Amino acid sequence: QNIMKFDCIIFDADNTVYSTKKVSKNSDLEALKVFQRYSKINLDVLYKDFLDIVKKVKSSKHPKLRHRIYSYTSLAKKYGISKFVVNEAYNKFKNFVLNNIKINPYVKDFLEYNRTVKKIIMSEDNKEMIELKLKKLHLDKYFNVIISSDDTNEMKPSMKYFSFLKQNPKKCLVIGDNFDKDLI
Repeated sequence: QNIMKFDCIIFDADNTVYSTKKVSKNSDLEALKVFQRYSKINLDVLYKDFLDIVKKVKSSKHPKLRHRIYSYTSLAKKYGISKFVVNEAYNKFKNFVLNNIKINPYVKDFLEYNRTVKKIIMSEDNKEMIELKLKKLHLDKYFNVIISSDDTNEMKPSMKYFSFLKQNPKKCLVIGDNFDKDLI
């Protein structure tokens, strides 16, 4: 009953609503197998180079630098691999994530129980991936609004995410997995 005191519930998506951390590495490895097929470069070498690229952009606030397309494109440039391969690799990554992602425990029960409260996804992921993940997991019907890095053009933490709310942020409950990123 105390949940009804809030105008809305804001959810982080990755590793809060659904568990992407468990599938991330294998999703990237599937994508890198595409690079390997076209370049004949050892998968371990490709993965190490990919991680080096990710390490360089990990703290960037700019979503385009943090998107896998950027990292895959950087890797392709390093080895002279065509943009066509980047798109194929990204599609492989995306499909692997969508086919292996799972709803975190109790999330669906919580969403069902709190049907009358407005629910918002606030994620630094791109909007397309958020929508695909929610649809794949049959959770799209529970969320009224999605606020993504496509909207804010910044990664979290950022007050820009809250500027898209139509509700008073002080009357919203925030549920996330990372205190530093999900709360301001």
